[in-house]
Amino acid sequence: MTLQVHTPRGETVVAVYAAAHVRSGSPPSPDVKYQIEASGNGGKTWMPVVRDWTITRRGEEPKDFWSQSFCWGALEFAEPTNAPIRVRFRNDGGKSYARAEAHLVYRVKGADTTKVTFAWTDDKGDHEAAHTFASKQGDWKVPTGHDVRTRWVEFEAAPAR
Repeated sequence: MTLQVHTPRGETVVAVYAAAHVRSGSPPSPDVKYQIEASGNGGKTWMPVVRDWTITRRGEEPKDFWSQSFCWGALEFAEPTNAPIRVRFRNDGGKSYARAEAHLVYRVKGADTTKVTFAWTDDKGDHEAAHTFASKQGDWKVPTGHDVRTRWVEFEAAPAR
């Protein structure tokens, strides 16, 4: 099974995450090797996401098996690319795939900011503080008292100004 995925607006891909739901047999064979591979050049060359994954059998086992398994992995690209990414799922035991998925990690264009709101309780009562971070901005000091207990933290995307 091979999927082809791309970023929505031609962004640069830096990594791929992939997973497959495999009909692995009952009982599953530990001799079957599963592979997930990715290609950023239309399938001319392939890089391993998962190499020689197997189902490990351990000790006493039930007489009835769940005949399905999951195989997953991630690959960070040494050279980021703008090309569509192909992700190939295969095995050497003739096992079929119920479903497969691939997700891309990519650099977005622009530099939105993030608003962080921190709510806490300390020896003087309940408090909230908020700060908006621009990209690559440093620290934020929150003036707390003693015996601080975090109540909640919220992260919110905020458009760049």
